[in-house]
This record gives sequence, C-alpha cells and structure tokens, in this order.
Amino acid sequence: MNTTATIAAIATASGAGGIGIVRVSGPHALSLLKTLFHPAGKEKALRPWMLRRGKIVDKDGAVLDDALAVAMPGPKTFTGEDVAAVASEWTGVPVRQITQDGGERLLHLQLGLSIKQLESLLRS
Repeated sequence: MNTTATIAAIATASGAGGIGIVRVSGPHALSLLKTLFHPAGKEKALRPWMLRRGKIVDKDGAVLDDALAVAMPGPKTFTGEDVAAVASEWTGVPVRQITQDGGERLLHLQLGLSIKQLESLLRS
C-alpha cells in the first residue's frame, strides 16, 4: 500500500468490553507510538515485534492507562507500512483519547501546523 498518510483508528468494537485496541499505520506510526506509550521497566526502547507493557499518556504527559504495545516496522507488515498497536484494558474514554491525541499529533507531523493552528482546526 505504502502511502504518505499516517492513520490512527480504533480496531475493536465500540461500547463496553474487556480490551480496546488502537492501530496506527504509516510513516509516522512508530514515532507517534514513542510519544503516546512509555514502556515499563529499565529498558525504554521499543524493540520491533516485541510486545511491551507500559503506560499510555495524553498530550500533556498525564497517564491514561496501563497498556500493551507493539511496534511493527515495514515492509514486513500486511500493508508494507510501519504499524503500531496499543491494547488498553479500558475501553471507551482512554481508547478515544489515544486516537484523538494521536490524530492531533499526526496533523502536526503531516501538515506542519502550529499548535494554535491545530487548536483552531479541531474546534471548527
């Protein structure tokens, strides 16, 4: 597939459930994962294809939830693109928050928008 867009989407059904998964795919997927997910333990690097436990943080650095995450660099993915996945035990608010924060960061990365421009765009 290999496009220039990076997309973030909720990969599980909406509503109450035991787990919520967010997948990010595209050229900024792995850098976005590094800003949204902080691995637990001494080793802070995310190694490819290794599932890690850690914390999901919002754009201000506040912890949203414990989670599992995996970084899958292309071209050895189904689409050939870089892919990141985060599995949160909470569904609903944290999963939507991950996607919202991720979407804001993607707009900033892809369009080079300033924070004020992003805020006005998101309000409209």
